[in-house]
Parts: sequence; structure tokens; C-alpha cells
Amino acid sequence: MDVLASNWGYLRKKLLRNNGKIHNGYNCEDIMLETFEYIIRRDNLKTAIDDVIIKEFTDEYRRMRHRFIKTEKQKYKILFGSRHK
Repeated sequence: MDVLASNWGYLRKKLLRNNGKIHNGYNCEDIMLETFEYIIRRDNLKTAIDDVIIKEFTDEYRRMRHRFIKTEKQKYKILFGSRHK
């Protein structure tokens, strides 16, 4: 997974839109690290080419970020009612 380490700056620039935003206790960099840990454990990517690894990382980051945002919105609906968006 050296490809992720060598392209980390590119991935940060591409994926992090608002660094200060917290989603369910995680900021966007925390979500990137969670994604990194998830991707390096996938056996089918250990022999994949660099472009496939970067694409899988990008897709998984977006899925994880979406899950964190969705969970955060559900918490607010429970706490403050359905009018909160």
C-alpha cells in the first residue's frame, strides 16, 4: 500500500473539502485514516495496480463520509426533532 502513502498529499487535496467540519465526532482527516486502515486490510487489493487502489480508496472514503454524515443527521433528528436538517 505504498501507493497510498506516496499519494497521500494528492488524496488530501482531492478529498478534503472542509477540514474543520466534524461528523459524529470525526473530522474528515479521521475518516481518511479509517479508510486507509480499511483499504490496507483488503486482500484483493494487495496485488492490484496503483490506479485501482487509489480509486477504491476514493470511493470508500466517500462512502464512509456519507455514513458519518447520515448518522450525525439521524442523531440530531432524535435529539431535536424532525425539523432539524
